[in-house]
Amino acid sequence: KPMGGDLRLMSALLHLNVTLERMGDQCVNVAKLAQLCAHLPGSERIANQIREMGDLVRAMVRSATHSFIRRDADEARLLPAMDEPVDRINRNMYREVVECGGDRELLEWATHVMMAARALERVGDQAVDIGEQVVFLTTGEFEAFNEEAFEELVRRYERKVYSITYRMLGNQEDASEALQDTFLRAYRFLAKFQFKSS
Repeated sequence: KPMGGDLRLMSALLHLNVTLERMGDQCVNVAKLAQLCAHLPGSERIANQIREMGDLVRAMVRSATHSFIRRDADEARLLPAMDEPVDRINRNMYREVVECGGDRELLEWATHVMMAARALERVGDQAVDIGEQVVFLTTGEFEAFNEEAFEELVRRYERKVYSITYRMLGNQEDASEALQDTFLRAYRFLAKFQFKSS
């Protein structure tokens, strides 16, 4: 009969299978965007930022993979902190794109790079997901936090966040997706905020 650890391993492997497939899809997206950028003039400053982002995400994927192979929950717990500079660069990329607005071809290049940054940011999030599965696999527990506090957070800020994203993105579908992504991220990091060390 399968034991609890066996069932957790099966659950984690099924989750990782989907996560790794999504990471691969994002890598394909980055490659396609790189092809679109090949003939366009670029900005060395923005290029340096996307290179830094790629280096950070590559390290995250390596740590996530190693933590799973070695069943190392301590290494897995480092992944949210590793993700913070990735998120910061991604958030700043929009400002960089706006500054390219005076040059049509440069703006096109920068827009593609911003989309690549978003794809890399997703890969970083997925590496964090792998880390969460490693902690579940080794401890048998998901990180818990106050569900009522999260529901109150959504009730209080949902309309404001949607209004901001709609003004920025210009259509309901993208705004709704951004809203959902925002609260999913809040859900994840509220759990991390109350993390109990072993």
